[in-house]
Amino acid sequence: MSKLYMDTSKVLEKLEETKLGIRSIIYSKEFKTCNLKKITALLYGILEKKNIILDILYKSNLLDFKRNKYFIKKNSKITNKWLLVVMTYDLLYGIKKLQGGGTITRLLRINEKKIRNILETDYPESLINKYEELPRYLRINTSITNSNTVLNTIKLQIKNNLTDIKINEVNKLIWIDKEIPNIIVCNPNIAKKLELDRIPSKNELINRCHVTLQDKGSCISVIASGIKSGDIIIDACSAPGSKTIQIIDTLYKNGYLVSFDHNFSRIKTMISRIYEIPYLSGPYLHISENNFRLINISSLDKDSLEKGCLFFSKDEIFIDGDEININIKKQPRMVIYIVLKNFLDIQYIKKNLNIAWYNYLWCVCRAKFIILDPSCSGSGLPLHKDIIQKDISHRLLKLTTFQKKILLHAINNFINVNTICYSTCSIYKEENEDVVIYALNNSKDSFKLVNGIDWWEKKDLDLKCENMQDICDLFLQCKIYCIRMDPKIHKCRGFFLAKLLRKNSNK
Repeated sequence: MSKLYMDTSKVLEKLEETKLGIRSIIYSKEFKTCNLKKITALLYGILEKKNIILDILYKSNLLDFKRNKYFIKKNSKITNKWLLVVMTYDLLYGIKKLQGGGTITRLLRINEKKIRNILETDYPESLINKYEELPRYLRINTSITNSNTVLNTIKLQIKNNLTDIKINEVNKLIWIDKEIPNIIVCNPNIAKKLELDRIPSKNELINRCHVTLQDKGSCISVIASGIKSGDIIIDACSAPGSKTIQIIDTLYKNGYLVSFDHNFSRIKTMISRIYEIPYLSGPYLHISENNFRLINISSLDKDSLEKGCLFFSKDEIFIDGDEININIKKQPRMVIYIVLKNFLDIQYIKKNLNIAWYNYLWCVCRAKFIILDPSCSGSGLPLHKDIIQKDISHRLLKLTTFQKKILLHAINNFINVNTICYSTCSIYKEENEDVVIYALNNSKDSFKLVNGIDWWEKKDLDLKCENMQDICDLFLQCKIYCIRMDPKIHKCRGFFLAKLLRKNSNK
């Protein structure tokens, strides 16, 4: 039996049993010695086709289906459902053959003709990889390099490594985005060949933190916020950290950011990503007064992260012989706080204004911006858009209840915050416009909807309001001011953004 199949099936099993994300699982100790590159590539392909594969296996009489769940049939020789899914994917969509032997291999070979007939009859459209049609986006970390340098580096990589590409074709395969100039747009096949579509990667641009793999839609929230060098920000639901790293880059070594997340594994993944930023030093734990201790990421526990760890700019740290213990007598120009807490448990308290700068509550009390990207259905992502979720109504109810609560919390409990950017990677109105309307209708009338980005071209979407007049008025405002990104129109992942501005703010 192929070890790759076994490892991938273990990740799928953990995804089903836990609420952890893919990165949190594959970067855990259990998979430290595995081939993460191959697992990740196989895993993302499977997740895109998972429900189709499960249905094909059910129709092939290899799995049972009860109460909206697929099970191994009684008295079946199969003992691992996810291993069966992995091997079926490779047979139908992957390398189109099976690696290794064993019971499942023999069973699939016996049923291969039946399985392929069901695939070609019921799911012929699934043989077209729609995700491959979308370009890959590379956000430039402008505090380290610039778009032209990265573009020229990639062109050189193409010249040296992809000799079949003609010189006059290169500009059609990779270019600087016309709307967001610190984003490189890359043909998906080129990105795949140069390993500019994955983490971990062998490409120096990713390893040296010159670029971050971040979809164009995901970049919009921070851009729309208007954050600039010197600002103070709360990143409310931060892990695994793409927007956090974008904020750090935008601050340009000057400003304060506190990032909250309630998931221990995800927040450690985010810390690992921030650790790779070459001009930052950390993570540090505060020991006493102005004394801090550098700590290994693997040694961070829940207790220490609930108090928060810190990153500083290397330019501001004086190390005198001891790289572990440092003393910072003067308040730094830049501090990044990473805190293991639920944002719903955080709020402005006036007396905290007197807290020392090295306590994350100092940042909370002075923050002017909140970036809020809560858990959502992910229905705008390529891995989800072709999947019919039979229990979506029940799941949406749970998600929207949380989303309404957390946006309302952001509006009502931080008196110094002037700007809130609420975003999701969902296509559902229930998670987007409906959440914003609810929060504004149930708040203290302190915030208003404003245009997210002036230059963004709005498209007329088929969204309807069937409620009372005041809600319909807000709904019309959402259609005017909110940003929706659609894969078919904008050639990126589905995304939603609402920018809220305090009414008495001049910003």
